[in-house]
This record gives sequence, structure tokens and C-alpha cells, in this order.
Amino acid sequence: MQRVLQVQQYFWDTPSNLLEAHNSERIWLTPPQAYELKRLSYLQDIEQVVSFAKNKRFANGTTPLCPVAFTAADGIVLALPEDSLYPTNYD
Repeated sequence: MQRVLQVQQYFWDTPSNLLEAHNSERIWLTPPQAYELKRLSYLQDIEQVVSFAKNKRFANGTTPLCPVAFTAADGIVLALPEDSLYPTNYD
């Protein structure tokens, strides 16, 4: 059976450049990615991004999701917030 990979290439660019590449069909973005990149394209620097995240995005109940990986005998276990294995002071 052939292994299918979701990520075939990665690179860093500005939200505006990524949206332009998507619009000209050089890359494909899922709707949630395109939506968030459009929102980020209005912000000019990292301070504005941090302020947006603190005051707009997470202020209304959105919780940032950061899984914590644990190695098990037969694989990897990902703990999510509210799981008993999730660290109490994860930062």
C-alpha cells in the first residue's frame, strides 16, 4: 500500500503572497487557511498579530490547541487540554 502524505512541501511567506499564489492556482489552501490568512493580511507586524490573537481571537472563548506528545511502547500518544496526561502548567 502506498503511503499518502498530506504535506508535500513547505515554505514561509506573507499572508498576502500566499493568498495571491492561491488565487493564481500556484498553491492550494483549504477554506479555513485562506480565511485566516485573509484576516492576517490586514496586520502589519508581529505586535499587531499578538494583539489580535489576545484581544480578538482568544478573548471570545477560543482556546489555543497545543497537543503534548508522549512516547508509548507501541507508538505515540497525544494529550490535549482537559486530558489527564496534559501538563497543568503547559506554556
